[in-house]
Parts: sequence; C-alpha cells; structure tokens
Amino acid sequence: MPSGSCLFPQDHFHLVKGAAKEYHETHESGMHLTLHFCGTCGSLLYKTADRKEFEGGVIVLAGTLDDPRSLDDAKPEAEFFVKHRASWWPALADVKQLQEFA
Repeated sequence: MPSGSCLFPQDHFHLVKGAAKEYHETHESGMHLTLHFCGTCGSLLYKTADRKEFEGGVIVLAGTLDDPRSLDDAKPEAEFFVKHRASWWPALADVKQLQEFA
C-alpha cells in the first residue's frame, strides 16, 4: 500500500516522547535501512538509510507527524517505486515518476 514519506534533516527531527526501537533490513535496492518503530504499539515512525542521498536525514512517515497539515505547503518532487503502484492508484501530476528508487 502506498504511503507518504518526507525527508527531513536529522537536526530538525526529534521524538516528542519515548524512544524508538529498531529493526535492520536490506532494501530491494541494496541499501541498508533502519526502521524505527514504537516499542509499545509497533507503529513504524521513521527510517534511516545508508545511501548517500539520505545522509544526515530521516525518512518520516507523514501520518506520524504531530500536525499533518504542515504538509499542505510541501510539494512532492517524485514518486518512487511506481512499478508497485496499484492499478487503481493515480499518479501525482507534475511529479517525477520513478520505477525504482533511482
């Protein structure tokens, strides 16, 4: 299922309460991901990756933001992994459509 994620500089991000637990995996593109999730309910909160493009950043799941309306002023630059998009899910207009990550 598609999800919205935002890349934020690491120094502009912090958890409001508690500490996240971690799970490590290798993505289909070969990069190593660390998934940070709530130790109480198991909800995925954010990800970090070893790829150069993500250096110094955190990939935050948009639904975990305190104020999701803060995304109203943000404009997506690209959709990734559109090869996995469900046939009923429309592409975003005027946004790069990438079959994979790069």
